[in-house]
Amino acid sequence: MNKLTQVSHVFYEREILEKNKEIAILKKKLVYLETPIKKYENFTEWEQNKYASFKIIEKSLAESIIGNYDEFKIMLQNKSSPHILSDNQHYIIKNAIQKALLIMSQNPDWSEKKAAELIIEIQAMLSGYKTICILKESNNNLKVRTEIARMIQQFIKYQFERANTTFPFSNLIINNSNSIYNSRWSLSPEGLFIEMAEFKCLLCKIYCNLTEISPDMICSDCQ
Repeated sequence: MNKLTQVSHVFYEREILEKNKEIAILKKKLVYLETPIKKYENFTEWEQNKYASFKIIEKSLAESIIGNYDEFKIMLQNKSSPHILSDNQHYIIKNAIQKALLIMSQNPDWSEKKAAELIIEIQAMLSGYKTICILKESNNNLKVRTEIARMIQQFIKYQFERANTTFPFSNLIINNSNSIYNSRWSLSPEGLFIEMAEFKCLLCKIYCNLTEISPDMICSDCQ
């Protein structure tokens, strides 16, 4: 009887151990999937991070599309493919998105996952009718390369901030850096940069979302 009790106890402990392992794995997956939250004491750091993030995106598009005629020739060859970006363009832009998200989130795993998702969406967007028409009419000039880069940049901007833009994201002047930074008070809370940021109220010291705090760093509950 004692042996049976001992065996049952061993099996019970083993089952508990396995369940704990399963719970740990599920918690890790949940953290991996959830949008991380980064806390800020003021708006300055957040805006500086945004600026750095968007500059990384601009540089990647200038390097891989606007200023790279050889890679653009591959895009012309891929115009009937669901993957219009070349392998190099895909890598450069995805890597830039990942770096931009890492600046804002400080979460490497989530940034890598979200960048992989966004580059797939960009490829899907580029395979749309408008892009194909642009590429078919292209004579490889700078204007066409810039238009494609604008579309990608505005798509990324929309995902990051849900800023007001006209689909298919082709009205942004890519050479004007200031044009990609809209007033923070006009943005929707659904963009990634808005969703992951929380700001400390000067009065109650509680952190809250951008939509719940004033430009004077006072939350809605304290106003």
